[in-house]
Amino acid sequence: MLNKKLLAVAIVGTLVAGNAAAANLSASGGAIPAIFAKEIVVPSAGIVLNSSGNPAADLTWNVGYNFSAGEVRYARLECSNTIKFAAGTAVTLSDPAAGNVGSLNGLNTNTVTFSITSVGGPANNVLSADTLLVTGAHTVTSTATPVNCSVGLYDQPSQAQAGGTTGLIAGSYFSGPYLTFAQSYQLTADPTVHTADVESDPSFSEFVPDSVTGTDVALLGAYSVGYGLRDPDGTGAQTATFRIDGNYITMADLFAATTTITAAGDFTPTRNANGTYTGAALGRAWLNGNANLLTATSARFPVGNAAFGGLYLYLWNQLGHVMSESAYTLTLNPVAASAAYAPTAITNVLAGEIVRNGTELQAPLAQVPGGWLSRLVLTNTGGTDRGYEVTVQTEVGTSFAGPAAADNKLTGVIPAGKTVVIDDISKNLLGAVTGNPRATLIVTVAGPNNQIQGLYQIVNPDKGSISNHVLVRPGTN
Repeated sequence: MLNKKLLAVAIVGTLVAGNAAAANLSASGGAIPAIFAKEIVVPSAGIVLNSSGNPAADLTWNVGYNFSAGEVRYARLECSNTIKFAAGTAVTLSDPAAGNVGSLNGLNTNTVTFSITSVGGPANNVLSADTLLVTGAHTVTSTATPVNCSVGLYDQPSQAQAGGTTGLIAGSYFSGPYLTFAQSYQLTADPTVHTADVESDPSFSEFVPDSVTGTDVALLGAYSVGYGLRDPDGTGAQTATFRIDGNYITMADLFAATTTITAAGDFTPTRNANGTYTGAALGRAWLNGNANLLTATSARFPVGNAAFGGLYLYLWNQLGHVMSESAYTLTLNPVAASAAYAPTAITNVLAGEIVRNGTELQAPLAQVPGGWLSRLVLTNTGGTDRGYEVTVQTEVGTSFAGPAAADNKLTGVIPAGKTVVIDDISKNLLGAVTGNPRATLIVTVAGPNNQIQGLYQIVNPDKGSISNHVLVRPGTN
């Protein structure tokens, strides 16, 4: 169940960019920019991005004007102020027999101007559909924003130098993106849910088995965890970002062998019988290899610069420890392969979670009229003690105050084969509600649904009045 797209991107990163087309400012659907790695380290003087051998990093557009024989016009190419056209920049005409391009003015700035002369004679002048192509290395001073460019033909060289609309020839003006920058890599997962079973002995020491869960094993993010290069344009022609030299970037360009992924969550099920997290415990947490550091709350995995897809975070409760509810997230801890690229961390990628099954009961409207008391009655017909928790959900416009404001809940245990009457609902929960002393009570019990029952009761001791309401099971009424 391999993540084919992720793996394909990881592999193609080792190849040289070949058949992608130059960014075309006059394309009917808009220019498709070349996408370079956002991780490129840019010194204060800028970094030279080389498009040699990579046509996708070139720039092109239609002339947009039909020349007469011997006619001369003047072109202006202006881009964002984060780029400088280097000394090796060249502009070529698609039909060199029809005309020639003059010397470039403005090299080492973000704007160049040049003349175009139609020299082909009456039968072969420079035409509107002919194209101009800019090649060569460019100095970029930032990867934070895209490089956008505009082009146009002018009547006079001074007008081309000044820019604007004066002297601009109709139909010759085009604009659009030339270069953009994107994160080159990704850490992905589709989260899964694994249920610790209340019916196991002891409770919650085994999972409810399913297609990605065994009685003692959870495959968190089953077959969807992936680490590798990122396709920067989806269905477009570019399959990875470009590195400084204009070729596709690779994992080895970005990451050192010491790069790791850390999983955060409850890893107490992996511990040894003596409570330690070394030795055999390291093999009970796995992600493309065993953990090399394990604690109660995290596991670290060495991943280096080798991409993978279609995997999972493996958690093995081999010794039958009682499992708590927990979410499991992944964080990439990058170590740069060189000073040329600075990859950053990817944090909190949810791989999955462990939940517990059991019983939930509700009193949709619990209230305490003056002179009355409120109680909860919980019964356990099973042979095992069961823990419970009572929480309060307030109505619109009310809040909590007083001693219970910190957590708004009560916890306790219903002994096996016994009934528990909770008399302090009025004082400790509903009594802490500001405004109208009424709310919804939610009772969760770590016990099988068919062994747990509940009742909400209000009592007027002075008058001997009692009102009983059986607690509702969500989804059954």
